[in-house]
Amino acid sequence: MRARLAGSTASAEASPPRTTRSADSPAYNRGGMAQWTTQRGTTPQQRAESGELNLALGQPSPRLLPAARLAAAAERQLARDQLVLQYGASQGQLPLRRDLAAFLSRGGPRIDAEHLLLTSGNSHALGLVCDTLRGSSNTVVVEDPTYFCVRGILRSHGLDAVALPIDDDGLCTTALARHLAQAAAPAFIYIVPTYHNPTGRSQSPQRRRELIALSRRYEIPIVADEPYNQLSFHGPIRGPLAGDPDADFVISLGSFSKILGPGLRLGWLQATPHWIDRVLAHGELRSGGATNPVVAHIVHDTIASGFLGDHVAELRATLRARANALEAALRTELPQVGFRPAQGGYFLWLDFGEAIDTNALQQAARPLGLTLLPGSRCGDATALRHYARLSFSFYEPHELTQAVTRLASAVAATRPDRRPADA
Repeated sequence: MRARLAGSTASAEASPPRTTRSADSPAYNRGGMAQWTTQRGTTPQQRAESGELNLALGQPSPRLLPAARLAAAAERQLARDQLVLQYGASQGQLPLRRDLAAFLSRGGPRIDAEHLLLTSGNSHALGLVCDTLRGSSNTVVVEDPTYFCVRGILRSHGLDAVALPIDDDGLCTTALARHLAQAAAPAFIYIVPTYHNPTGRSQSPQRRRELIALSRRYEIPIVADEPYNQLSFHGPIRGPLAGDPDADFVISLGSFSKILGPGLRLGWLQATPHWIDRVLAHGELRSGGATNPVVAHIVHDTIASGFLGDHVAELRATLRARANALEAALRTELPQVGFRPAQGGYFLWLDFGEAIDTNALQQAARPLGLTLLPGSRCGDATALRHYARLSFSFYEPHELTQAVTRLASAVAATRPDRRPADA
């Protein structure tokens, strides 16, 4: 189903077909026209035009947004109780927290509703945490690379990022232990432990235990940004870091943005009551009560009815198929580019090798109707210059295949050994 909202256009549009595909291909409608995912109007933060492929977009495609189901939930909730429109309980209504706790506990340790606090998504939650934990320290340890917007969020709250390296298992605990022993204590440690943004990796169980042990030894909170945990492609859903044993100093941030719709602006914070109470003392919550209570009631309807569980299962299958298509095209057209197959989430992290600067690659790709996220946007500009993040969440498999064809052309145009005759 394609969502069509007032003031915006979200659809699959037609353009002339490519001669290399038959009209029977899934890439074509009954008229033999290629389908393009578009997103227009005044509503979306970022537009997507017909024929343009923006693989920097870390958001669900329009057809994955369950607008009709949410509209029905809104009608039921507003008809049921007019107090839905009143200021809400600061921690979030208890029935929703109970059902959310049960939803998050599927296949893992039981989560207590008293360990949850509703937020307006992870960016808002991180802001609350910054204000709550900022004290004598104005630094925060982050991963390198990390989510490319986090430094701006920290700066907005008067905090500076100190980047430490990651490896295949997550944030390097050797480097972290050295930093904690030698430098002033940071306000907190920020990580994306599951289906990492931008690399797509997940922390190993051993690394999770090491990080928790360090946080307890130095009494430094870990803030785990975990919007992708539900989007596992293989095996069980990975539980939040705050649910691990001895995670007394862990605050996990979860969101409905990646599993239901970013425009809902609703998420949750999971921690022990000590941290929950500290965040609840924030002036914003004391003044306005719960954030986004109307949307919270609508989302509660999707959890209680079982719709959200079914929807997430469909999302996992859809995203897995998209990731598979992107990976297959990369293996065929760019076999020299390194990447690890996606195990969940939204992203692939590509290594183009020392000869390719992905900032130059992006410049070459733009005239071809392709956008990617250069690795330098995510951390150390020099060390990450030959990496790039590709998102597979927004486009259909045939579009992702076309994106790799364009990417291969851009790589050919930027390779160091390219002769003038190749132009």
